[in-house]
Amino acid sequence: DVHALIEQLKVLVQQVPHITHRRRLGLVAGCVAPALLMLGIMAAGSKMLGTMQRQSPEVMPLANALIVHSLIAERKLPTSSDPKIVVTSAEIFIAARFGNFIRDAKAWNSTMATAGLQPKMRADAERIAKTYPDPSPTEVERARAMLASVLDAQGNLSMSPDMNGANTFTTQVVWWAAGGVMLWAALFSLIAALFRGGLLMRALGIAVVRRDGADASRWRMLWRACVAWSWLPAATFATALLNSSGQSSTSILLVGLPLLGVLIWSAAMPGRSLPDRLAGTWLVPR
Repeated sequence: DVHALIEQLKVLVQQVPHITHRRRLGLVAGCVAPALLMLGIMAAGSKMLGTMQRQSPEVMPLANALIVHSLIAERKLPTSSDPKIVVTSAEIFIAARFGNFIRDAKAWNSTMATAGLQPKMRADAERIAKTYPDPSPTEVERARAMLASVLDAQGNLSMSPDMNGANTFTTQVVWWAAGGVMLWAALFSLIAALFRGGLLMRALGIAVVRRDGADASRWRMLWRACVAWSWLPAATFATALLNSSGQSSTSILLVGLPLLGVLIWSAAMPGRSLPDRLAGTWLVPR
């Protein structure tokens, strides 16, 4: 019956085609996978570095001390006293703090020490240890008093004396690296929107259309991409604010967990997402 078939087709053409959960999950994963991969690599590297630091705990503090010493000597780090006197104080401090480590041939030539200290650093450390073989307690106390502004909580020379240890710094580096990758992903998404979809959408067979089924315009897709990535500036600001106040763990909970929930919700929901609703677009099979 042709008329019955026509009535069935009228019902069918009123239905909006939806992309599958697998395609939607692939679209979300394609946007966040680079950042997650970078986060995983840096977390693994941080764990490996922590293991190496436990095996050779003197390497990183010595590297930081030599960096501070070099900056003072090159007049790149302002001091309240005569830079020459401060440089001498730094050398006395380094000789007293790391002299035994530098003169220990086995520890000094270990893999961690060789990899963590550049050749110039090693040469400077050897020269300092040779110049000040046995600083007196009075000299060391005088040097500490001169270097009080660049000593951290552990009593080491550091560019960031207010930092709560290397673990906090490593956590911040990992988060900023992941945020940088997400920023690049957002930038590429905005550029792809100007071309009405990038390689990821075409690879997944996804098209962006208007209510009447016509392809969405470049400006409409750009607006959709801006809405989709609008969370990134807010998350970056919140993470920076919490990390600056020493609440790195809190930033993971307050920023990471809600973001993970939104990503799962965006990948799993069968209908239109919030960016599509605000932009007046639909994701349909290409």
